Amino acid sequence: MVISAPPVTRSQACSRPSSGYPVVCWYGIAIALHTASLAARVYASGGDSNMYQRLAYTDLMRPVRNAELLASVLSYCLGRKAAFLCVRLWPTMLRETILETRVGQSLRSR
Repeated sequence: MVISAPPVTRSQACSRPSSGYPVVCWYGIAIALHTASLAARVYASGGDSNMYQRLAYTDLMRPVRNAELLASVLSYCLGRKAAFLCVRLWPTMLRETILETRVGQSLRSR
């Protein structure tokens, strides 16, 4: 038995995770694009692999750690209930959570 993804138009595949691919794939693509851009910037500035690794670590550590923490909390029923309650009480918390788990914020500020 062969399992295949549903047909996806180009606009769906490029714009939103509504294309049927797991959201995790989109985060992986975001990390790959971010690190490729970072590598290009380091290379263009004459930097070496140590500089790239230091910058990649700095850029990726916090959002990945925050995403892992969020995933572990949301893995439990009580964690999901608490998260929904917190978002209802503090609507800005959702925006802050999204920003704190996104890769690439540091490149935008440079």
